[in-house]
Amino acid sequence: MWHAALSTMWALSQKEPFAEFFSASRKFGFSHQELNHAITPEMLSSVDPKQLHVMSVHEPCPCEFPRLERMSRGYFMTSLDESLRSQAVEYTRGSIQLAHQLGATAIVIHSGEVPVGKDLEQRMRTLYLDGQSQSNEFVELGERFEQERRQAAPPYMDALRRSLLELVDDAERLGVRLGLENRDHYYEVPLPHELDELLTLRPGTVEYWHDVGHSEKLREFGFYSQQEWLERFSDRMIGIHIHDNDGEKDHIAPGLGTVDWELIASFVPEDAIRTFEIRGYTTHEQIRSAQELLHSVGLIHPYHEDE
Repeated sequence: MWHAALSTMWALSQKEPFAEFFSASRKFGFSHQELNHAITPEMLSSVDPKQLHVMSVHEPCPCEFPRLERMSRGYFMTSLDESLRSQAVEYTRGSIQLAHQLGATAIVIHSGEVPVGKDLEQRMRTLYLDGQSQSNEFVELGERFEQERRQAAPPYMDALRRSLLELVDDAERLGVRLGLENRDHYYEVPLPHELDELLTLRPGTVEYWHDVGHSEKLREFGFYSQQEWLERFSDRMIGIHIHDNDGEKDHIAPGLGTVDWELIASFVPEDAIRTFEIRGYTTHEQIRSAQELLHSVGLIHPYHEDE
């Protein structure tokens, strides 16, 4: 048994009933689970509470709408539409309350976006997949993207600060920390300089959640290195999403992609929550190999029931 969680992401494409995931995760050697943002109230109600060993909750959980529908409706804490922003805050507040009810100490937050440059990113992705990431066009698109995003960001960041400040008192009172997750698109929030500012809002409550695969994708596009995120924010890291990345394919088992796991292990705090966020096509054998790999570099450790 490893002192780590398995995200319910793995369960969502399985044939077995959702409720069986929780006992299965223990059989796979995970001491805990993370509830992700695709879990509905109906799915939660199907689970025997005695099966739950939840370390963290990925907001919005429970969710009323599928992720793509939420995005198309614009439920972001960065939204300039006050009704949409307020609704996003309430969804996150519900996740804080659920985490508290289940004894989890943290929630993972998708902070929102600065909705510019998506066409530029798509063109950059095409060039990258064609092996042209060193071309003048790729570099020029990246510079244009950076400029457009920097100019557009201020009102969206103001909205996000308001949103987080509406949540911090409840989170602090309930003993739940807010982990702002690094994202895998450049138009999403936060970038490192934005995270620097956000982490001053309520230290101890507003903290950082590192996603390995997301930072690897941005690195491959020339936007920040894995090491930069780790060096700048490891002292504020309360949790980590563990998955590998191979070009456009992420959420694969550690060891199957490009991530330097020794580098990761050297920065992760001892008390940070470790969550495997891997897709359902990951086999039991791949999970076991990944666990052995991560133990060998010191990223995960055996679990003792008194922990």
